[in-house]
This record gives sequence, structure tokens and C-alpha cells, in this order.
Amino acid sequence: MSQMFIAEMRVNEVLYFPERDGMSAKSVLKGYTTGLDPYYATVEVFGHQAEHVNSSLKKGSLISIAGVLQVKNKTGHDGNVQYFTVIRAVRPIEFISGIKNVVERINLPSPRSLADVKAAKDAVAGVVQGFGVEVLPIQNLSFMALLVERRQDEKLKPIHDWIVSLARHFKD
Repeated sequence: MSQMFIAEMRVNEVLYFPERDGMSAKSVLKGYTTGLDPYYATVEVFGHQAEHVNSSLKKGSLISIAGVLQVKNKTGHDGNVQYFTVIRAVRPIEFISGIKNVVERINLPSPRSLADVKAAKDAVAGVVQGFGVEVLPIQNLSFMALLVERRQDEKLKPIHDWIVSLARHFKD
């Protein structure tokens, strides 16, 4: 039986393993949970989310994580088995602080660089989910912009404006 783990975490290290041989990309985040009883945590993130956190997080970033606790083991050179706990993220990582710096560092693709409206929606979903905005690629771009606007976070305005420009370009 798996146990859910939800916490805020201060990132100390981000390790990235790109997609290879049919395996999805993976990021490993290491750091300490916040609160009265800090806990050292290792978080695994896969796929597009892994690529996003790798390009957006840095040492000191404060994030919110939700995942499943997993106990793994490895055998050392001396033959001793070491056990360790890993949190496998089951929801998008949410950025709590440093959002302005993250937004400034995101490379938002221009409308002309995206093949079609589906590619635009996929790009939007990949970017905004890291900020805790849940969108579905079946939603239209104008509605996605509205969801970002509802966050009422001035730091997300460049992302909102980017989505609006995509909506205009693709007439969606």
C-alpha cells in the first residue's frame, strides 16, 4: 500500500536525466521540507514536468509537492543493503516563491514556432501546471488564459499575455 505525502520543500539540488532509449526524462529534487520538523526529501519527477522543473528550479526554490512515498534499496560495494525513501510526484510541482525569477527564465515559444493549436495547448499546459494552474489540452486557449488570470498573481502576467497572443494567433 502506498502512502501519500504532501509538503512544502526548499530545494537544495536538482539532478536531471534527459529522455533516453524510450525512457522518459527524469528530475530528482533533493532538499528539506519546511515546518516544525524538517525532513530530508528526495522527489522524483518524470516526463515534461521533469524538463520543466529542471529549467525552472534552482537552489533555494520553495515548492509544494504531492507524491507517493516509496522505499527503495541499493546494495553497496561492501554488500550491505541501504534503504531510502523517495517521493514520486503524482501532481505537478507548484512553485511557491521565486515565481518572478522562474517566469523570467522560462523560454516561451513564439506562436509562429508552434505547428498548430494542439501544439500551442500542449505548450501552455506544460508551462502553467508548474505554477499550480490545472488546464486540459481540450480547453481553448482563451479559457486557459482566464484560469491563469484568476490566480491574481501579477508575476504570472507575462504567461497570461503569452497565452492571449497564442489565442489570437490560432483564433482559439
